Amino acid sequence: MSMVAGGATAKPFVTHHNDLKLDLFMRIAPELYLKELVVGGLDRVFEIGRVFRNEQIDMTHNPEFSICEFYMAYADMYDLMEMTESMISGLVKYLYGTTTVKFHPQGKGENKKEYTVDFATPWKRFDMIEELEKQLDCKFPPGETLHDENANKFLRDLCDKVCQLCLLLWMKLTSSTMSTAVSPRPTLDY
Repeated sequence: MSMVAGGATAKPFVTHHNDLKLDLFMRIAPELYLKELVVGGLDRVFEIGRVFRNEQIDMTHNPEFSICEFYMAYADMYDLMEMTESMISGLVKYLYGTTTVKFHPQGKGENKKEYTVDFATPWKRFDMIEELEKQLDCKFPPGETLHDENANKFLRDLCDKVCQLCLLLWMKLTSSTMSTAVSPRPTLDY
């Protein structure tokens, strides 16, 4: 519990400490304290701990859970992608003795799909705009011009052309890159 509700943007659980006569918050993330340690001179910090987020609850979302959060000074997103690839690939190899595993989305059985998932590194990475340009056979305006009227018209026309753009683009992106042999594919710069 803390006197400050900080870290992630989730709504905190609030409680009251009777002896101290204080309202306290159950933490929603270890973020603030870890960042203070980095600012204080530790270049790599992490914590595995419980967090409590006063959000919706359903079969796949519990407001109380364990989290692993870490910060690394001087690292960028490419360092973190490489670390993630190495960690997941190593975990799969440790568990299965290989980086290639079978995946049965509807469970095992006759006439049920089976995918071969290859976690070997390096993973193929997709640039979002480049992939959309390829899939939609068009050229997007440069990022620094997306605020102007020409870019707005281009995007509106594109939406009219392909209807439900987001769903269609995602379906095009995933269907064109998926087969019965799949592997993780991070999407960048979206």
